[in-house]
This record gives sequence, C-alpha cells and structure tokens, in this order.
Amino acid sequence: ASYIPRRPDADGDEIDRLGATYNEMAERIIHQLRELRSADAKRRDLIANISHDLRTPLASLRGYLDTLILKRDSLTDDERRNYLETAARQSERLGKLVGDLFDLAKFDAHDVVLRSEPFSLAELAYDVVQGSELVAREQGVALGVDAVPGLAFVLGDIGLLERVIQNLIDNAIRHTPRGGSVDIRIAENAGVQRIEIRDTGRGI
Repeated sequence: ASYIPRRPDADGDEIDRLGATYNEMAERIIHQLRELRSADAKRRDLIANISHDLRTPLASLRGYLDTLILKRDSLTDDERRNYLETAARQSERLGKLVGDLFDLAKFDAHDVVLRSEPFSLAELAYDVVQGSELVAREQGVALGVDAVPGLAFVLGDIGLLERVIQNLIDNAIRHTPRGGSVDIRIAENAGVQRIEIRDTGRGI
C-alpha cells in the first residue's frame, strides 16, 4: 500500500481529510495482512508438529503388532502380554493426539489452554521410553531412565509435557549412531524437579 502525503498549503481541507482517512485505512490493511501471515505460520507449524507427533505412535504400534504376528509362535506368554500392553498404550496415545488435533484446530497456537493435573514425572518418562523401545532397538540405540526414587507428583499439563519428552526422545534416537544410548534423568532440588535428556549422538 502507498500513502497520500499531506498538503502543507491546505491543512484541514477535504483533500487532507481524504488523505488522512486513506492512510489510516492503509495502516489497518497492512496490520491485518501481517496478522494473517503470522496466524498462517502458526497453523503450519502446528500441523507440522502434530503430524510429527502422530508418526511415532503409529510406527511403534505397527512395529509391536507386526512382531506379534510374525513371531507369535516363538514369543513367551510374558512377551506377548508386554507387546500387547505396549501396543494398547500407543493406541491410547494416538487417540489422545487425534483428540488434541481437533481441540487445537479450534484455537490459534497462543490460545491453547493448559490442563494442569498432578502426575508422576518418572512414570511419564518410563511410559515414553517403553513406547519408543522398539524403534530404538531397530536402530541399535539403548534407552534408559534414571530417576531419583520417591519423587513427589508434579502439577502440569501431562499431554503437552509428554509431547515435549517424546519429541526430544525421537530426535535423540534419530541422530544417535548404532551402539549409542539415550537417557532420561530426573532429579529434585529444593522442591523443583528437573528432567534432562542426554544422548551420545552428534548433538544439535
């Protein structure tokens, strides 16, 4: 948009008022275009993030089910039960992510409401690691959790925090060479819990 300059020799006449009105309109249009571009970028990022999140439980679920089908005669009862339970958890996680997709589609990224609840950070870490074990094993990467025993519950949005941990674990596995390791460490100091994800990969 262009602007109409004010006429210094006819201040306040109709042409000046028209120019001022045009300039205000142009500024509003420019501002709205910037907001639209920003909103579109946030939506693209949101879609990309959720697509990434959906990929992991789908791959894990398929991997465990394929193993159950291909190796059903050689698996012990405990192994079959463990695979089925892990597949069920990944199915639940997939359902939660799809639900989140519908919820988040109603809002812009900055309008997402946190749903805080008490939960065990260590248990969440163990669940994420267990769901990623098959993918890590296929890539020859060891996964582990080192948590101080007796940690208190934390208050937060378990779904969003799970996404953060899962994304970090996925990236760590992807960029850690065969024979390496990825570890989650959880400690508490002065009532504050700290979670760290370390790997032997090339780093960011």
